[in-house]
Amino acid sequence: MEQNFTGKKPLYMRILLFPVTRIIIYTILITLAVGVTKTIWNSLVSSISLNDIAWLNIPKALLILAILYYTYYFLIRLVEKRKPDEVSSSMAPKEFLLGLLLGSLMSSGVIFIMAMAGFYKITGFNSWMVLIAPFSLNLVVGFYEELIFRVVLFKITEEKLGTWIAVIFSSLLFGFGHISNPNATVWSSVAITLEAGFMLAMIYIYTRRIWAVFGFHFIWNFSQVSVFSVPVSGTEADGLLETNINGPELFTGGEFGPEASVIAVFFGVATGIVFMILAIRKGNIISPYWFKNKNSEIVS
Repeated sequence: MEQNFTGKKPLYMRILLFPVTRIIIYTILITLAVGVTKTIWNSLVSSISLNDIAWLNIPKALLILAILYYTYYFLIRLVEKRKPDEVSSSMAPKEFLLGLLLGSLMSSGVIFIMAMAGFYKITGFNSWMVLIAPFSLNLVVGFYEELIFRVVLFKITEEKLGTWIAVIFSSLLFGFGHISNPNATVWSSVAITLEAGFMLAMIYIYTRRIWAVFGFHFIWNFSQVSVFSVPVSGTEADGLLETNINGPELFTGGEFGPEASVIAVFFGVATGIVFMILAIRKGNIISPYWFKNKNSEIVS
């Protein structure tokens, strides 16, 4: 669970293994891997005039997911000289399905309450073909963001500063990382900090692997945009259902989408608290390095 990079190492290795250095290097290389893969794929598809074939988005997404996975895997093997259990495939199907289930329940629960209050109405239907491109896009976005924010940023911060500081830091960065999105406000960033940053961190702490948070992130974005046709993080939606949303922004999220609603915040915080309790009971909480050093001195 916790990494120990103690012992006398050359200066360059100590710099490389320093938490901030690893966060920066991993983030840059993972992002670069995605960009290069997309550029090569788009060039090949364009050269053989296949741009308009929607189904090609699926193999493209799967290729990018594989590149993301193995880029991270080999970075950890090369730099940290360990097996990256946080992306272990042994529990992937079970935990991914858990994330899909939780995300589907939360997404449909938020929309159900909005509908019961008269704020959300279905006015028509579109072709199921509108699901293809967003399905592929949200697979990539979900995995990429969870790899960066939970597996890289949170995990490395937690090694030194402990679980609770890492939760606060990564949640705030995740929430306010959306401040530049269309129609974003300070409140929408606070809402994402609480309902997504906190909740997803707690799910990750409980499982200690990426799969459940990936499943949740993917299905939330996909169902909101592509099924329920509501904005996600300020991005306009054109999904399966034609809808009319009309009600107080406090309950609908306004043009930013239901992520900025008190309904989503309630569901997210409640889910996060449940997984926080489960993680504590499981013994998955890490103390800051100064507490561990103090305890070591007492023992010695």
